Amino acid sequence: MSKIFIMPFTYIKRISSLVFILFSIHIAASQAQSLVIGWQRTFGGSGNDILQDIYPTADSNYILIGLTDSNNIDVSCELKGKHDIWVIKMDPLGNIIWQQCLGGTVEEGNPYTKIIQTSDGGYLFVTETWSSDVDVVGHHLLSDAWTVKLDSLGGIMWAKSFGGSNWDVPRNLLELPGKRYLVMSRSTSSDGDVPVNIDTDPESFDAWVFIVDSTGNFLMNKLYGGEGDDDLYKAILMADGNIALFGLTSSINGDLFGLPVDSTDGWLLKIDTNGMILSNQVYGNIHNESFLDAFPTDDGGFIAFGETEDPVVPIEQGSYHAKSDFWAAKLDPIGNVEWQGVYGGSENENFRRAAPVSDNTGYYMAGSSTSLDGDVNIPLGGGTNYYIIKIGLDGNLNANLTIAPGGTKSDFCYAITSTGIAVGGTYSNNFDVLDFKGEADGWLIHLDFATSVVPDEEVEEITAYPNPANEYFVVSGLKSGFNIHLNNMVGQTIQFIESTSDNAMVNVSSLPAGLYNVVISDENGNIKPRNLVVSIIR
Repeated sequence: MSKIFIMPFTYIKRISSLVFILFSIHIAASQAQSLVIGWQRTFGGSGNDILQDIYPTADSNYILIGLTDSNNIDVSCELKGKHDIWVIKMDPLGNIIWQQCLGGTVEEGNPYTKIIQTSDGGYLFVTETWSSDVDVVGHHLLSDAWTVKLDSLGGIMWAKSFGGSNWDVPRNLLELPGKRYLVMSRSTSSDGDVPVNIDTDPESFDAWVFIVDSTGNFLMNKLYGGEGDDDLYKAILMADGNIALFGLTSSINGDLFGLPVDSTDGWLLKIDTNGMILSNQVYGNIHNESFLDAFPTDDGGFIAFGETEDPVVPIEQGSYHAKSDFWAAKLDPIGNVEWQGVYGGSENENFRRAAPVSDNTGYYMAGSSTSLDGDVNIPLGGGTNYYIIKIGLDGNLNANLTIAPGGTKSDFCYAITSTGIAVGGTYSNNFDVLDFKGEADGWLIHLDFATSVVPDEEVEEITAYPNPANEYFVVSGLKSGFNIHLNNMVGQTIQFIESTSDNAMVNVSSLPAGLYNVVISDENGNIKPRNLVVSIIR
């Protein structure tokens, strides 16, 4: 008979298409709540596969988007070129419902590729393309902002390659009332679809914002900025029907004339749907700041998220560490700063996305980190890891509510949902990353909260045997009063056993084959920071 021994973290081999890891934690006794991986899976084949966005759908599933050059394992759609856009409909357990590969024969993809579900039940995405054939029509010269409307099954309804003769790099999109779509890009073009800009340096870019109708025809088309670099990353439809845009700028002229821009600053631009500027504000200090995401708040203001490299930015929460840190700023309805928070470690934190936590207790901030100190929990593998924190509504960071999962290579987080599902890409095949398939995989993790744990020193070596099991298995090494929770892989308790001795038998004869998690608690219901995974075979 075989035994499975408790390890500092539990790993589960791939079964079917879904890989889980439950409560992979290193927790001290004093921690009441910690951010942990609830379950995870990789997406991809034998090549390079990355997930770049995730969006919840009206039918309680998810739409994901990324890129692929694989044609096996998880990738079953037909490739068109070097790297294709990979659109996946996924259920809440991580199973693929359907998928589409879209693009031309050259290359598609961008770290800021975005997808949304539209009001007609279909989808809209924007990415960068270098192709001019197959699915890509009307391409200009270098890269374009490829904007594609899909039906509910991922079929193309229309696709437009927006741009000019230089670089047109998409950032985000937003559906407006009347089935109108706002698209945000940065651009060094001054021709084609792109209005004339005022830059004298051909390498400087402007913020390009346009609105199209339900079939992709222009309704509004504007450039914003000056002779520096100007970029807008997030659009919010305000209650008055106008639009708040968040980004960065280094310009001191043009649309930014008269504003106290110092180096690169966070930028809040408000416009109407005709593109007229209503207000213009910048935020920051003597070094670099940027707004990369934002959300409206209940008081009519905003909370903006991004990065700062500024050791003297005035903050009320957290502290500046070094290099680039995560940055949050709460703004009142007219744009005044109410508080600022800075979070990170002594190396680089690269922020990507935020999301209001579904229970309305705060916000997730997600990106990547190379730090091993400060607010960054020391990752198991080092290198570049996902970095995700949960801050309160006031910006306060509980040191336990940070996580930096990954392996020994590079792991980049690009998006997160309100329910704590984070997606990105991984090059690692060890530590927190399970079931690595190719050169790079899309990596999805579902966060969970571990609560009321007891000290490590109270945990003995607990084993389960036989494992795999058929009719029953025995958990040994228990203390009197400890209880057993047999959970399925979505965390539902299937059986609860009160232990009266050091050994407890668990009858599994009526359960279907699969993986089950054995969680141990004491007589007060406190969960122990150890778990077992048992395989039931039939």
